[in-house]
Amino acid sequence: MRAPGVYHKNIAIRHDACARWTILNGSSVPAADANTVATWNMREASGGYAAEQGTNSLRPVLDEDASGANKLPGLVFDGPSGDDFLLETSGPNIGNVWTIYFVFTPATTQAADTRLMTFPSPIFALGLTATNFRFAISTFVDTGLLWVPNQINIIVMRSNGTAITARLNGVNGTGNAGTISLSGSYNICRDYSGFGEPIAGAVHEVDIFSVHHSSDEVLQMERLLGDKWRK
Repeated sequence: MRAPGVYHKNIAIRHDACARWTILNGSSVPAADANTVATWNMREASGGYAAEQGTNSLRPVLDEDASGANKLPGLVFDGPSGDDFLLETSGPNIGNVWTIYFVFTPATTQAADTRLMTFPSPIFALGLTATNFRFAISTFVDTGLLWVPNQINIIVMRSNGTAITARLNGVNGTGNAGTISLSGSYNICRDYSGFGEPIAGAVHEVDIFSVHHSSDEVLQMERLLGDKWRK
């Protein structure tokens, strides 16, 4: 299936586990199934950015069957038992108008304070509680949206420069009247201050656009990501 134009336009960050050549082991070669992942390069973005982990014990593991029955890959993070995470130290400056899509498969049980992705300065974080999806600017906002264990979940976060909206698996949740600029470094599955545990489960794709997607564009992206990862 040919991706709609919205998938390729204004992309600032894209990590895609289907782009196997972007996932490298500690020897800087494409990772095989069950290898630990030292580097997750971007599939589409200028600047040569990469999320990395220099410590082998803190690296996620590539699982070619992480999304379930459709046998598609993901990077598996081990939650509190190992504190896996990836770090980009000099990411792009995106500004305060953006759209994020985060595709993941959570395990049944999560820590009470789980991180999916964090920008440090100023702090912006995506996280989970035992049942709820939430995000943080200065404090956490509970969206009222429930994640589904052992299945593909698709988060959509949007900022139009004055407000942030949240969406999970096609359902809108509680947003926030403020906004925030995304710039510089970011963590996948860990907080910069050391608080918050990594997800127990797999991350499949992270897309961040430097524009605010319309409702129609969000539906296009949700359909594309759903067709890609759920079928």
